Amino acid sequence: MQYNINILKEKTIEVVYSIEHPEIILESGEKSRLGTERMTHQVIDGIAGSIDGYILDHKYELVPGNWKVSIRYKGIEISRKHLKSIKGIKRLHRIADKPGSRWHSRYEMIGEI
Repeated sequence: MQYNINILKEKTIEVVYSIEHPEIILESGEKSRLGTERMTHQVIDGIAGSIDGYILDHKYELVPGNWKVSIRYKGIEISRKHLKSIKGIKRLHRIADKPGSRWHSRYEMIGEI
């Protein structure tokens, strides 16, 4: 997802990423349908923006269903992306493994759309 916010007087801004997803069961056993994360971006010449994505990096996230990723600035939705549901996961394919990094492993879903 790419976005730009123009004509800003602040030096930094905070945006909130929301990820609505089918019910997942976290490693703690807690059930979840929504994840949020606050991100800070620098303002340069009155413009702040970013190119971001969402990576499924835990096996418990690999659930079929509809996903919605949105970004809000000062409570206003500025970007939104809907992901199609996966009918069935045929296999998990590990595409990265970097010990010591923030992302220890990432998986891609291979299935039917």
